[in-house]
Order: sequence, then structure tokens, then C-alpha cells
Amino acid sequence: MTRLCPECNQEYNNYWCKLCGSTRFKNDFDKWTSGNVTIGKFMILINQLEKFENESEKLVVLEIK
Repeated sequence: MTRLCPECNQEYNNYWCKLCGSTRFKNDFDKWTSGNVTIGKFMILINQLEKFENESEKLVVLEIK
């Protein structure tokens, strides 16, 4: 069943408009929380490690060239 999104007036086929939903998730991402301090700290640590690994990979590529 095709529906019309009330926010962007585009048609969508599923339960929600992917364009508007994706934008909303992206804009609210920094407000997400598990409600658990330990899990929150763990997720921050994982995010920091991921950023460090990505930067390290860039440095390796730059050194090879």
C-alpha cells in the first residue's frame, strides 16, 4: 500500500518514510541513550576506538603512497 508522507509529501511503501526517518534518526543520534551508565560508557569507548582505527588506517594508506 502506497502512502503519502505528511512531512515531505513523498510516497512510501513501508511503515514510515525512509527519507524523513533517516533524517530524523541522524538529527537525534546524539540524544540516544541506553539509560544504563555502564553501557553508555562502553558505547562511548567503542565509538572512540572505531574513530582511532579509522584514523590509523588513513595514516597507513598515506605512508604507503
